[in-house]
Amino acid sequence: MLSPKVWFTAFPIQFFAYSHSVIYDPPLMLTHYLVMMIATALLPGFKGVATAR
Repeated sequence: MLSPKVWFTAFPIQFFAYSHSVIYDPPLMLTHYLVMMIATALLPGFKGVATAR
């Protein structure tokens, strides 16, 4: 399981990759983004990362 810090580092990269991909699909990208955010929120130690953000 990845640490919250790794997840948050990966978000901008994923977002950039999706927004510049050939199969650009905003609704799908946003859905995936939100799902990942929710999944990250369920990981332990999330509050520390959230406040540091």
